[in-house]
Amino acid sequence: QEALELLEQFCFDDDFLLRDEWRKSFKDDRAWALLNMGCWLQMIRDTLILKTDTNKFILNTHQNELLKKLYTLSVNKLLWLVTQLVQSMRDTRGNQDVVLIFDSLRVKYARVD
Repeated sequence: QEALELLEQFCFDDDFLLRDEWRKSFKDDRAWALLNMGCWLQMIRDTLILKTDTNKFILNTHQNELLKKLYTLSVNKLLWLVTQLVQSMRDTRGNQDVVLIFDSLRVKYARVD
């Protein structure tokens, strides 16, 4: 649940980068950061499926409220985020600074239409 709340903040909270809660947990625990990214990918996958009207393939049906919010994002933005999350997971496994990865990701995310 915490990962999904963080996804919602990342996508919709303009002050995400000013919040310290996620920074400490990601900095202290790489595995936690990777788990979050994996959960985010699943939710974005479900959102993309929802946009194609093939609801029977949605895995996280119990997350209707978040799916509705994510549905408002453009397909372009969702696909961009998927690509960037996969790269961020690789970078995290490669021992790059997770906080810097997410700082950069959020700044770039804000510029995608």
